[in-house]
Amino acid sequence: MRKILLCHGLRQCIFVLLMLFVITNSALAQVTIGTGEPAVEGSLLELKNLENKTGEEANANKGLGLPRVDLTDVEMLYPMFEPGYDKSVQDEAHAGLVVYNVNEDLQDGKGKGIYAWDGESWVFIGGPGKILELALSTDQLFLWENSPTGEVTLTAKKDGLAWEKSVEGDIVSTFESVTNGKVSTLSFTRSETVFGDEIYTFKLVDKPEVFTQLKVSNLNLVLSKPIIRVGSGSVDGAINSSSIVTAYGGGSANWEVFDYDRNAFNWTKEPKNVNGHLQFELGVAKATGVVRGNIQVRHLDQPEIVRTIVVEQNANYRLLPPFDYLVMEYGYVTPPSDGGKTDIDSATELMKTNVAKIDGKVVGYFYLNELIVDNKTLLVYPGDDRVSGGENPYADIPNLNTVLQGYPESSTQFEFGMSARWTDYGNSTPLTAPTKITIKVYKGGQMVIDPKNDKRFVNMLDGKEQMPVLSFESDPKDVRVRQGSDPIISKAGYRKLYTPMYKLEYDLIENTGVLIPWNSFDE
Repeated sequence: MRKILLCHGLRQCIFVLLMLFVITNSALAQVTIGTGEPAVEGSLLELKNLENKTGEEANANKGLGLPRVDLTDVEMLYPMFEPGYDKSVQDEAHAGLVVYNVNEDLQDGKGKGIYAWDGESWVFIGGPGKILELALSTDQLFLWENSPTGEVTLTAKKDGLAWEKSVEGDIVSTFESVTNGKVSTLSFTRSETVFGDEIYTFKLVDKPEVFTQLKVSNLNLVLSKPIIRVGSGSVDGAINSSSIVTAYGGGSANWEVFDYDRNAFNWTKEPKNVNGHLQFELGVAKATGVVRGNIQVRHLDQPEIVRTIVVEQNANYRLLPPFDYLVMEYGYVTPPSDGGKTDIDSATELMKTNVAKIDGKVVGYFYLNELIVDNKTLLVYPGDDRVSGGENPYADIPNLNTVLQGYPESSTQFEFGMSARWTDYGNSTPLTAPTKITIKVYKGGQMVIDPKNDKRFVNMLDGKEQMPVLSFESDPKDVRVRQGSDPIISKAGYRKLYTPMYKLEYDLIENTGVLIPWNSFDE
């Protein structure tokens, strides 16, 4: 039944009409709540309780209390509507709705705070957010030579939450922790010998499904050798090495060339990092003899980690291709007239492998016929060859590689030392005689005794003698001839009687080498 408002008398009816007019006009006007002042022109509703304040002046000393709502799903207008409401109608109609969410575990949300409905979902605007049960101040820590220590904080949701840690990867740092209430200070100190990355996982003891992780990187940039020796041109002057520069640790574990001596060499290919390989090529040397220049590289994750590579160019340097057997053939330059008395005594050794069983163990006349380590033959001396007047010992590279893998302290950059003395040289006794070394390298096959000369070796493959993949002669070098007062040989003092001739610097990783002069046993 409808109810009808009746006016009792004219005066009462006029009053009712005036009130309705005032209320209607007020509903259509801009509104200020808190004072009697009008709202600013662009505002439908203004909240303030301090009068006569304009511009950027504070016009209130109280705030707006948003409705505190327990949201449950960022894609639902609940509890505004019960589950199953018509989303096609209500979602878009309520765009702009603002609430303060009190549910820290809001599904797909960011915890407590102010959310606005954008017509499709609740958007986090601000507030404390989700309070994690276990949180780190960072997820990655870089340590390096100029920053050997670092700290990270681990914060639990409340006091008394016990946590435990585990570590995966290289042990590149030591760890200590101090806990004060909710916060634990984690201190890390870099290792000076082990570089790379490790992952720390921190878990709550009572809730192991709650965890957080920290990556600790001990950064370093390591050069495998202090000097790169090259010749000239596309073969002897070209470097393509994955072992010369190694970056450890970090997000990229990588390096770059950032400077080099542009005027030191004729660069036919400028130095750069190509997929972890240092690549460059030098043309004709700018001077005779040795020419030196530098290449500077740096770590991409910490540009202050800089290393300088020395490049040494000599037109006489020869680079060797990958090989399995290295033959070092000692011999005269010009055959002497001796009636078959010419006799060179060679001494061949490995140096700088960092393995005591290997370094300095000489094969040669009056020394070892074979250097055998861990049942593997590394160097072989064929015997005193008076037929050819020379000697051709060889090195077995696959065996050497196998043995060195068993010694963690071993170096992948080492040398073959070649020295010699003439015991007899023709019918005369000169102080020195010109001597050369012929380098021959073989890939595959097998080294066997030469059927024509049992004091020499040849390489056989499928029953046929195989030619070397590279063969070249060194420059002549004057080698001492034994004088009448010299002992025939001295096991302890051959370096006093022999002449150092050449060294072959060998890179085990690249399986390549370079022949360089050996001027002194002290080098």
